[in-house]
Amino acid sequence: MLTAIKSMLPKPMRTGLRKCQSLAIRLFSNPMVPPKEAIFVGDSDFVATGNEFLRHFVELGGLQPTDHVLDVGSGQGRMALPLTRYLDANSKYVGIEIVRHGVTWCQEKYRRFPNFQFVHADIFNKAFNRDGAKKPSEYQFPFRDASFDFVFLTSVFTHMGPEEMQHYLAEISRCMRVGGRCLITCFLLNPESMALIQAGRSTLHFDHEVFSFCRTINPDNFEQAIAFPESFIRESFTRNGLHVKVTRYGRWVPRENFLSYQDIIVAEKRAA
Repeated sequence: MLTAIKSMLPKPMRTGLRKCQSLAIRLFSNPMVPPKEAIFVGDSDFVATGNEFLRHFVELGGLQPTDHVLDVGSGQGRMALPLTRYLDANSKYVGIEIVRHGVTWCQEKYRRFPNFQFVHADIFNKAFNRDGAKKPSEYQFPFRDASFDFVFLTSVFTHMGPEEMQHYLAEISRCMRVGGRCLITCFLLNPESMALIQAGRSTLHFDHEVFSFCRTINPDNFEQAIAFPESFIRESFTRNGLHVKVTRYGRWVPRENFLSYQDIIVAEKRAA
């Protein structure tokens, strides 16, 4: 009905109405949420996804309001935003991101949260940072040993090769306190997901083998999206002193039981 009424208005009035609508959106939108056209962290709803993962952090990962938190791949603050409501003043949040303008955005928007810090990591990635100065397999997290209680990576290992992924796990383990937890999302290859991929039922077409045991959707740029064998992921966690406590499978392949879009793993750091 509203569309029909608009079409009956003179063109100058329709133009003025569109301008008023655009102004209202800018005035009443959340200033902590980037404009839709500027978001580079996926096409899901920015706020809803952040709220979803806050639940996973708490319910699966045991996140506490006083925890010191490391967000690897912090983007434009999609996960940081709900944490501003959950973490208390005695906690610490640090986000690392390879896309510089994402870091700049967060540094500007989160100024009123003194316990939130955002760091640019100038790491090469063919999909997101082609001019990066450092290889991900050589990047050392700029933090002391045992600095964090909780570490999470949402859709980071989905854009990394196996060597880089294992190096990140070593750095995550080094930065975590004994008893600390990490929550990581990725695409896991197991008999169920492989059968659905081969049947053409996966939402992402992991049709190309890479590194002789992984699969990608783009053989010319595996970093666009990569999937790892679940057994390899579990072995990599164990090798780095991380005990897998929780595995929840995602709906990236059509399952009856799923929790999120990607698969989720929660692990705890054990004493050496």
